[in-house]
Amino acid sequence: MNDKLHKPGPAGSRASRLNPGYMAAAGVVGALSAPLVALRDHLAPLAKGLGFLLVVVLAAAVGSLLNRSRERDAVAEARRRELETLQSLSGCLFESYSRRQSYQDAVHKIVEEFGFEQGSLFVYRQGGLTEQVAVGAEPGTLTPWWEPATIGRSERLPLLIGEQAIGVLVLWVEDRSPLSRTQSRILRGVCDQLALVLEGERLREIESDIADLRRVDSQRKALLVAVSHELQSPLASIQATVTDLLTDGVHSDREGIGEALHGIYVEAERLTGLVANLLDISRIEGGLLEPRLQDVSLDEVVGKAVERVRIHRPGLKIYVSAYESDVVRADPQFLDRVLANLFDNAVRASGTGADRIEVLVTEEGGYAKVAVVDHGEGLPHEGRERLFYPFYELDERHQRLGAGVGLAIVKGFVSLMGGEVWVEDTPGGGATVAFSLPSAGREA
Repeated sequence: MNDKLHKPGPAGSRASRLNPGYMAAAGVVGALSAPLVALRDHLAPLAKGLGFLLVVVLAAAVGSLLNRSRERDAVAEARRRELETLQSLSGCLFESYSRRQSYQDAVHKIVEEFGFEQGSLFVYRQGGLTEQVAVGAEPGTLTPWWEPATIGRSERLPLLIGEQAIGVLVLWVEDRSPLSRTQSRILRGVCDQLALVLEGERLREIESDIADLRRVDSQRKALLVAVSHELQSPLASIQATVTDLLTDGVHSDREGIGEALHGIYVEAERLTGLVANLLDISRIEGGLLEPRLQDVSLDEVVGKAVERVRIHRPGLKIYVSAYESDVVRADPQFLDRVLANLFDNAVRASGTGADRIEVLVTEEGGYAKVAVVDHGEGLPHEGRERLFYPFYELDERHQRLGAGVGLAIVKGFVSLMGGEVWVEDTPGGGATVAFSLPSAGREA
């Protein structure tokens, strides 16, 4: 350990503190005695005695004050050095970018500063002690428990917050003298600060877990509301149509039967789409999907998606504008799902009175941009980015957004394919949702 933390021996320390006081006292005695010696023939014996006694008392007082001042200076200097050492050791806990690295630096500094060879930091996790970092030895070399073979050569310092044990700091050396009182005091202070940092990290982890649980619970509730709402309408429609088919009046009308079956088919597809969306969002959030990127023609994929919309909405006008070389690097299935959800949102908007949808495909800086434009009521400017998160404030969402998973799926699939998605302003009213994907010839 550095010499600054070693105390000098008692004898040397006492001599070094008292000699200046004695010298000052002797000087005062000499200075004050000179006038008395010069006037000794003119003073009575009693006056001479009192004078010399006063000189001695004054000299002793001056010497004592000087000695006490020197002692206070020495104590203050020792405390200052202790504080500097403590600050240097504690600073390691806050200088590193990562929490684990800061623990590593702090234990390494302690081992080096106090003359140990090895050190390990153990933290209580799930009822047991887990080694966080090891210095000077492989992990698992030191243990947090006392062992007969290590008694007298190791220090096991508990890290406490009040009476609660947070962890244990284990220090080991082959041979060394016991820690001094100063060393022990500094090491105890470092351990207290280390315990506070560990407790702060534990509380942050608990806070993060609570936030995650709240988010999951909020999504669970929103999912129940969304599914119950979205399922209720198509199921009720299918049930009503089937009930009509079972009545005698519809059996004699082949045209009516055809319309009823078509209605069932449409509602069944709507249910299938909802279930597919819910499965997709769960897979995206679980990281279970991997894109199979290949060269894909946007004209072909967009064309198929448009035809599906025209089958279900024959009266809706859909205008497609694309550039000649519209090949992108994408997963065909992911891209189809993206377009299906964007068209579904646009069709919902068209239900408010608009009669057309526009699909604009352009090329910008090595990326193909696809914009789906409707001329319905539009999307609110506030919180547009949050619209791409599932079940975001379901009770406050616009009716056209449905269960609130379509745009989230769009964002998830586009991100997996290396693109971006956003909402743009639409001249004349409505909404424009655009996404970009890397062009096939773009250099990585």
